[in-house]
Amino acid sequence: EKRDAVKFDSKAVSDLVINHIPDANLLNDVGKEIVFQLPFNSSALFQSLFEYIDVHDDLEIASYGVSVTTQEEIFILLQNATETQAQAEEGRKQLEQSAELIAPAEVIPITDIDDLEEKGIKTFGKEVRKIDESSFQYYGKHFLALFLKRMLYF
Repeated sequence: EKRDAVKFDSKAVSDLVINHIPDANLLNDVGKEIVFQLPFNSSALFQSLFEYIDVHDDLEIASYGVSVTTQEEIFILLQNATETQAQAEEGRKQLEQSAELIAPAEVIPITDIDDLEEKGIKTFGKEVRKIDESSFQYYGKHFLALFLKRMLYF
C-alpha cells in the first residue's frame, strides 16, 4: 500500500521489484495500491526484496503483503479469459459480416481534370474518387464498423 498516491513513484518501485525478481509482472497500479505477480519459483529472491523495502522509507510504501493464488482464483481467471475470448471471436465475426456489406468507392482513370471538377469529382493524385451517395454509405458503414469494434473491445 502506498503512503501517498501523489508522491509515490510507481516507476521506481516497479524497477526495484523487477531488479530483484526479473520475472515479476505489474498487475495493477491504481490509487493507493500497486500489485505485482511474483512467480513462485523465484521465492528465494523475495527476502532480499522485502528487506530492501523495510529499510528504505523513501519508497513511500506504507505496507506490503504476499498471498498465494488459490485454485478458485485460477478457475475464475480461466473463466473470464474464456468469456473474453468468446466475445472477441463474436466481435470479429460481426465485423467480418459488416465488412462484406461495404462496397469500395468508384475509381475513375484521369482524363481531363477540368471536366472532372465541373462534374463534382474530386481529384487525389493519379486516381479520382467520385463523391456520390454510395461513397457516403461506404463511410457510414465504415464508421459503424469502427464504432462497434470500439464498443466491443473497450
